[in-house]
Amino acid sequence: MNRGSRAELVVQPARFPHITRDWTTAGMMRDVLIALVPVVVGAVWLRGWRALAMLSVSVAICIAGEALACILSRKPLTIGDGSAAVTGILMALTLPTGTSLPALAAGALFAILVAKAFFGGLGKNLLNPALAGRLLVLLLWPLPPTALSETPEWITLFLRGSADPATAIGSVPALLVLTGAIYLYLSGVITLTAPLAFFATSAGLTWVFGGESLLMGSPVTFLADGGVLLIGFFLVSDTVTMPATRAGRLLFGAGAGLLGGALLLWAGTPSGLYEAILVLNACSPLIERVTGPRPSGIGRRDYAKP
Repeated sequence: MNRGSRAELVVQPARFPHITRDWTTAGMMRDVLIALVPVVVGAVWLRGWRALAMLSVSVAICIAGEALACILSRKPLTIGDGSAAVTGILMALTLPTGTSLPALAAGALFAILVAKAFFGGLGKNLLNPALAGRLLVLLLWPLPPTALSETPEWITLFLRGSADPATAIGSVPALLVLTGAIYLYLSGVITLTAPLAFFATSAGLTWVFGGESLLMGSPVTFLADGGVLLIGFFLVSDTVTMPATRAGRLLFGAGAGLLGGALLLWAGTPSGLYEAILVLNACSPLIERVTGPRPSGIGRRDYAKP
């Protein structure tokens, strides 16, 4: 090295320094896909060929939609980064087995072309594409009302999941979801601020108001549902559609849990947890603006104004 030269040291902080991380989009999406493997296996194991067909159609259409969006916008193909596949898997996992495959395909196209590409692509979308596609499916092709069977004991949900056809195919054994969530956390892909706030508020509402009388609900059974854990660890934790600040993520998770729990308990909306996340997605820019640092000399109330 020449005497006049200067070496620049770049330090990349990591939760576990011995784990080498690939912080590219493709690397992070690969980690999410790996974390989803136990969930996908559990869904196919519980629901059979129907779950496999739903997952295959959703992923294939999302990838095709991603390619189409790149061609129409004259941008380089991005199907190799894995984000479209992640969207397809998550959207399928949030829908019940009674969902028609044509409706699923339409929802997948909407998720990629409208909820994602219309806003500028990955990293710029306001709403979670998987949940936006799911909402379109249920709005245009509503499923007939189906009564849920009696809720199993928490240990049954945790180890065996729910095979009730009225529930989403992602309602797999909670142990499988936790396996994937732990991998995501150790890999540094997700933080726990928003998911834990979501679990605390939604389970708290269930405990206080979910039973036959006050404080007679079962938060343990609620949190032992793999579908609930999937929502918290894989949907609430989406870094693109939630605030970047720690305080903002806390408010985001708590708000999603409170609104979702309220819809679940009092509005008779079994999918209220999903819709609540979309509402908080839309509020995310405002939450980030309110909780983020502000220029010196400007009051928080004035800074929060659009």
